Amino acid sequence: MFSCNKSGTTDNNTSIIDSLEISSKYIQPVDSIQFLQSYNLSCSYPCGDSLAIMGYNYRTHALDIFSDSTLLNKIQLEHHGENGILGRPTAIMPITRDSIWIYDQVAFYLIDSQGKLLYKFKEDRSVFLNANYAKQTAVMGWYDNDCLLYPVDVNGRYFVEYYSLKQKKIVKEVELDGAVCNRNGKNSYGYMTYPNVSFANNKIIYNYPYESNIQTIELSTGEKQEYKAESKFTDNTINPYKRSINSVEMLEYAWNNVHFFDVAYIPQVELYVRFILDGIDVKKHKDRDSVVDARKLYVSFMDKDFNVVGEFPLKEKRYSNFHGWCVFPRGIIVYVDNLLGEAQDNLVFDILAPVLH
Repeated sequence: MFSCNKSGTTDNNTSIIDSLEISSKYIQPVDSIQFLQSYNLSCSYPCGDSLAIMGYNYRTHALDIFSDSTLLNKIQLEHHGENGILGRPTAIMPITRDSIWIYDQVAFYLIDSQGKLLYKFKEDRSVFLNANYAKQTAVMGWYDNDCLLYPVDVNGRYFVEYYSLKQKKIVKEVELDGAVCNRNGKNSYGYMTYPNVSFANNKIIYNYPYESNIQTIELSTGEKQEYKAESKFTDNTINPYKRSINSVEMLEYAWNNVHFFDVAYIPQVELYVRFILDGIDVKKHKDRDSVVDARKLYVSFMDKDFNVVGEFPLKEKRYSNFHGWCVFPRGIIVYVDNLLGEAQDNLVFDILAPVLH
């Protein structure tokens, strides 16, 4: 469903990937549908023989499903009643076209393509599923066609839970190690407390937003690995936060420093990908409303062993830096939405695809 007709390229800084193929897509407006200009919570969605993008629309409490040109469908979520999704979702994960997991900080819900509730359960421990540019990004996973995977905080220790849909209970949990630069967990990094967590290729993949290192755990064997995955454009670790617990100062600390996002996988090119948001000197950029939009965004590609095989600076003042992207089997969707850039009336996104040798 997505076609990547070449409309622009970005020069490469390594010899493995030649360039990025970039094509812009404009979604035609639909009467009575209020699109967002970017979706910080979105993912690929199976739609017949093709793939589409599903994004949570917080204004309408709906799941918008669109192709590279038009709206395909809209799953209206209910706030109350037997099919109610009570809170604002912080994670969505379609398994099939008719089976979609949602987490809303209240419960986990399995719904169909009409929004009908198929199953629901609550987790008593602190779940840290989120997509937040200043904190962390953690997503759900699906294992062995039965287990929902998700991360929890248990008194400062982090685990991935295996919840069996067949047995309707947690059947296993795996502990995540601390950051390489903060093994004992004694340092503070402001809002960046939790690791980013994702799942691909039978692995738990996690990294802390304040360092470049990536850690993995094999889902079947429990084998653990660490990888440096350093950036050549940004710092690869940041200094701990040593000021008072103050929301303003902690946010400025986040703005000033680099933020490493979660790792995703692009199956058709067999590459991992991660976005990196560089820090900005808050003292020089006085406008707090646009400080995030002014930061530089990079995208890093890695091979199966998490060696960096291509890293690119993206066009400044064009994209949403508020986790405004998602991965689909051929490449990456990045939403065109930036306060400092050209104003957009409709939903616009660029498709980025690595051009390999």
